Amino acid sequence: MYNKFYDAIKTRMSSTGGIKGFLASMGLKTKMDANTSDNSVSNKFWDALVFNKTKAALGGHVKLAATGGAPISTEVL
Repeated sequence: MYNKFYDAIKTRMSSTGGIKGFLASMGLKTKMDANTSDNSVSNKFWDALVFNKTKAALGGHVKLAATGGAPISTEVL
């Protein structure tokens, strides 16, 4: 399930060009870097600018998502 979400999001981001694509790429890179350095998962600026649509697609109120059993890549996590 997470891989399907990940693939859909990456496909959408890669097909978006121009300034929107640039901002999406910068936001993702910034959030991934912050996650690996200090385990933070939110950034008010990038969340408001780029990631609220993704949150809304998942219901908008997801606070926790768990996984277990199936292998999952670090990038998807």
